[in-house]
Amino acid sequence: GRRDSVGYVMNDKLPKEEDLRARRMLREFGDSSLSERGQDSRQANLTEAIQRADRLWLGCGGPVRDVWDTWTHVHSCTTVEGSVEIAPRVAIDGDIVEILLHERCFVKLLYGSSVWAPGQLDAEVKRGTWLVANSSASLVFDRDAQREHAWDQALSAVRERLAAEQLAGGDEEE
Repeated sequence: GRRDSVGYVMNDKLPKEEDLRARRMLREFGDSSLSERGQDSRQANLTEAIQRADRLWLGCGGPVRDVWDTWTHVHSCTTVEGSVEIAPRVAIDGDIVEILLHERCFVKLLYGSSVWAPGQLDAEVKRGTWLVANSSASLVFDRDAQREHAWDQALSAVRERLAAEQLAGGDEEE
């Protein structure tokens, strides 16, 4: 059967108080997880990774927020066990503790989401309510980008795709 579609806002930071509370909760979860694995020696590394803004960005994933436990992580460590690559060098899922401990990973931890009923998102895209662009690691993880910059980058990609589709369609008519 058809499933609901889920999307995430990727550029709306959590307010400072929520950010601090989320980092504290993540550290407690990570410490507990490492203790269960007998890896207490890694707790200092995990605490450091959680505090570093250049490694972990916390944001509002969308307006659907039922409980504080509704978190999703999007990250650059596509090789971590359980990760699902959704675009080149962009993954979801996987062991959040292992991802944070991986020195070269960047993580966007998102609270909330946007949800559509089965077929609803497809219908909205067909009506032109949404523009669809291919994603890239630089677009998702650009830590220095302002919202407007990311938006401009995505719109530019859509314009290029639409122009290419128009040219391809024009060739077929001749």
